[in-house]
Amino acid sequence: MSQLMTNWLCIATAGDTVDGRIIEESWILESAELYDRHLYTACIWA
Repeated sequence: MSQLMTNWLCIATAGDTVDGRIIEESWILESAELYDRHLYTACIWA
């Protein structure tokens, strides 16, 4: 597993998207509450 440490990154904000969809604030909060770093691997491809 990578030992890369970064500062906080903004991956989403609530509101309209560029393709016309809407991201609800509750979706972001629920995702944060349910995220398990031992089950899901967050990858940043830069």
